[in-house]
Amino acid sequence: MPPLLTYLSLLGLLFVSLSVNAVKVPPGLEPGLATNSSVLTPRGVKTGRCTELDPSIIEKFERQFTLDKQALASKLSSVINHHRRSEGDDQFTPVSNGALSPRQSLEKPIDVYVHVISADSSAANGNVLLSQVREQIDVLNGAFVTPAGRPYLSFNLAAVDRTVNADWFNNGGPGTPQQDTMKTALRRGGRADLNIYTVNFQGDWAGLLGYSTFPQSYNGAPLDDGVVVLFSTLPGGTTTGYNGGKTTIHETGHWVGLYHTFQGSCIGPGDYVEDTMPEGIPSQGCMQGRATCPLADAAQGETDPIHNYMDYSTDACMTEFTAGQMDRARQQLVHYRGIDFH
Repeated sequence: MPPLLTYLSLLGLLFVSLSVNAVKVPPGLEPGLATNSSVLTPRGVKTGRCTELDPSIIEKFERQFTLDKQALASKLSSVINHHRRSEGDDQFTPVSNGALSPRQSLEKPIDVYVHVISADSSAANGNVLLSQVREQIDVLNGAFVTPAGRPYLSFNLAAVDRTVNADWFNNGGPGTPQQDTMKTALRRGGRADLNIYTVNFQGDWAGLLGYSTFPQSYNGAPLDDGVVVLFSTLPGGTTTGYNGGKTTIHETGHWVGLYHTFQGSCIGPGDYVEDTMPEGIPSQGCMQGRATCPLADAAQGETDPIHNYMDYSTDACMTEFTAGQMDRARQQLVHYRGIDFH
């Protein structure tokens, strides 16, 4: 199978045949991505429809702002590589709540290396405060907990470094030479360590909130591994509606192996997590009571999972992961990242 796997997640008014992926899969192995693939999964907004690409590929870029349909279609055709994944999602069955013992926890927290990229030394041009970075880690830890407050996953801020490089800062979008150079120069740790890069997306990627690699892509492209987010989405940032640190949670969800709640739309295995309701299209804003898969929703008396971190709602609306998602994440981490639980 071709090694490259692209998960494309773009926002905008798309045709139903074009779709965003951050594919849903059982909390465990993310079957389907080539081990040496550069799998990116971004978060984008919510103005317009996002549907889904062929399930044999994985999402890549998520945009925050509505794009012209023709321009977006052109962009899609130029960046999507329809490569089949080396492993198929059909190897795995959807995961239900309780697939792993709720008592299982990480043997040690996941180390996080935060790379602050800026155009100059000012906060306005990317030099985010250390207090914001620390708050982001607190927000991240607060997301991966049980309803009773017990951690499913935990994260430790291992180090923060700062780089003044206007080219990386403004042009470090998915697949760019600047991104490659930046990650090659800065990435630290191994497959079990989370690297987060804060940048400012301009040019072709203006409006992008963030993107991430998936666990299974590490072996083939270890230096590419990590999460890249818009600097102003950190807690206290200036991106209205998206400045509570939830973009980093969403992208870290992909880094631990989770797909979008709207993966596969209303049919098929979706995100391979049984306790997330199927969703036809991404949420926009905070659309209470929305049901885009009426047959499935009506059968279970549920509506779209707009509060789930793996949807596209605004930060204030995103409040939860499900137990099934955490089971999947743990399976993925054990299999692809060699992270142990006890």
